[in-house]
Amino acid sequence: MKLLERLEARDRRVMYLALPVIAVLLIYIVVIEPLSASRQAASQRLDTALANIAWLQQQASENRLATAQCRPDLETDTAEALAARLGVSLEEVGDRLRVRTGNGNDVLALVRNLPCIGHRVAGFELSAIDGDGNVDGWIALAPM
Repeated sequence: MKLLERLEARDRRVMYLALPVIAVLLIYIVVIEPLSASRQAASQRLDTALANIAWLQQQASENRLATAQCRPDLETDTAEALAARLGVSLEEVGDRLRVRTGNGNDVLALVRNLPCIGHRVAGFELSAIDGDGNVDGWIALAPM
């Protein structure tokens, strides 16, 4: 505070008025803005998850998990290639696909698009492995 004591009275008043404004702006930039951006990202993930839950509930109630809702941008020859396009780590084990890791929304996109490449989904089981929405589990396939 010795710095302020060396200033003239007029300059000290300006500093006393400016310091709280600077402190408020700093708090906004460092704390509030990042929290707001994080909340928006979480809201978008929630909207996607709710859309996936609605789709799953509809499919379960109509017993139509094998009915495709194909996305043309995901057309490919194999389940592994489709999984790679979606960023899902996948391993084929007999009539099941082992999901090693992947974002839950991407895994559901995989489930939705498997019928488009000739696989009928008999069921699946996924479990969360972290707080970022990553899952692992199994996707059971049935003959078309």
